[in-house]
Amino acid sequence: MKHLLKVFVVIFLLTGNYCSAQKMVQTISDVQKIEINKEKFIGKPLKNLLKEIAPQIKVYLLKPGSTPGAGTTEEVGNISFAFVETTEYFDKVSKGHRPVTILVYLKEKLVDKASNKSKETKYNWTEEDEKKYENYTVAALRVYGS
Repeated sequence: MKHLLKVFVVIFLLTGNYCSAQKMVQTISDVQKIEINKEKFIGKPLKNLLKEIAPQIKVYLLKPGSTPGAGTTEEVGNISFAFVETTEYFDKVSKGHRPVTILVYLKEKLVDKASNKSKETKYNWTEEDEKKYENYTVAALRVYGS
């Protein structure tokens, strides 16, 4: 009987850890949850937002400079994240369509930190990019596209 109880306790603990570790965004159709729960991310490091996204971010676009509505008069910027390949992203945009995109306004001035990326891969989001930008503070965000 004690052995059976121990087995149930272990199963319960493992199940509890699995459920609490689930990310907010499991699929691209869940991305709207980011905007619905944006207060959870505003004022916090970008890495908190990125941890909640399970689908692979494939494209990112940096826009250094003035960002109206970001809550500051300083020159800041924004980062856009999309979940399609670079060629598909720009192909859709050229046809007037927007892929699902998370637009994150940053509190600090965005510095396009030096990168050794080629022209073909400069928009590809990598772990190196995540490390460069993870500590920027989210000032505002929105989700758009389909």
